[in-house]
Amino acid sequence: MPFEEIKSGVKTTEVRLNDKKRKAVKIGDTIRFIKRPKLKENIVVKIKGIKHVQDYKGLEEYYSEDEKKKYGFVIFEFDKS
Repeated sequence: MPFEEIKSGVKTTEVRLNDKKRKAVKIGDTIRFIKRPKLKENIVVKIKGIKHVQDYKGLEEYYSEDEKKKYGFVIFEFDKS
């Protein structure tokens, strides 16, 4: 599970659609991941790198072609804070 991988330090990147919300994230910012479905556990990570890409394999089913063309994707690299 991605949350457990982040918690253990195995997962150190996260890919998201580079929409308005994600464009505001800068190096040094923190992001809070909340474990689903109960939302009782969370992890805060500190952004140490940001990479922009136009396409990303594995996310095709989640976003429309229009969204992918309009926004592209962002890859956040992080450390647990």
